[in-house]
Amino acid sequence: MIKTYSCTRKLGIDDLLSEYAFVGNSQGDETRTNSIEEYKNSGGWLSYAFSVELTDESIQKEVNKRKAANELYVAKLKEEGKYGEDFEWAIQVKENLLFDSSHSSPSAATPLMSHRMIFIDFDKPIDDNI
Repeated sequence: MIKTYSCTRKLGIDDLLSEYAFVGNSQGDETRTNSIEEYKNSGGWLSYAFSVELTDESIQKEVNKRKAANELYVAKLKEEGKYGEDFEWAIQVKENLLFDSSHSSPSAATPLMSHRMIFIDFDKPIDDNI
């Protein structure tokens, strides 16, 4: 069975780069922080979302880079008259019996596990010269 999930979002509002190095990694956890201390004390409940050295200086540099990239992106959208316009994305997910079978019986509706997906827009690279 193939399921399609779609979502309508707004340009320049819902598609900005995250400015948080650490994010909650459990279902419903909306924790966001740039504190290495909080990350280390989280007991594994925070994930490191940046690809830079784990230092305050590197994290702050990346945050500044992302802020600048977001500001440029929003300015460009406003200049083009596209800021706040709706856009839609969709993903199709196909069941895999190895992972999506029920844990108790074939008639149970609960799958073995649930997963979180993060989608990265590789068409919007972060410019290292910002």
